[in-house]
Amino acid sequence: MSSDASALLPLEGVQGDAASLSDEQARFNRLLAQVQGLRARVEQWQAADLRLQRERLGVLMPLAQQAQEAERRLVLTIDQLLQNAAGAALKPAEQRRLTDALEQRLFALLNEDRMTRP
Repeated sequence: MSSDASALLPLEGVQGDAASLSDEQARFNRLLAQVQGLRARVEQWQAADLRLQRERLGVLMPLAQQAQEAERRLVLTIDQLLQNAAGAALKPAEQRRLTDALEQRLFALLNEDRMTRP
């Protein structure tokens, strides 16, 4: 539970010395202390999760950019191959496969660009 929820539900233990509290009141106080301890642990886990997400993004974003750049270079290489004289030496079936591969990679790059743009 977030700290916002704890602000909405301010729980306080039953006050008094241990001898004057009923068994139910003492049990309530123990359970309340457990809840507060668990809330603190949840907040620690959430903070750790946020740190790990930021670290992963710091590692993965540059790798994703490198992969996208390599994909762009591959598209340009296939395009040059198809346009150059070497492409004319390709069999029609090979040219179709390269053209299909080029189209698929271009669509994938366009979709990635749309997804990454704000």
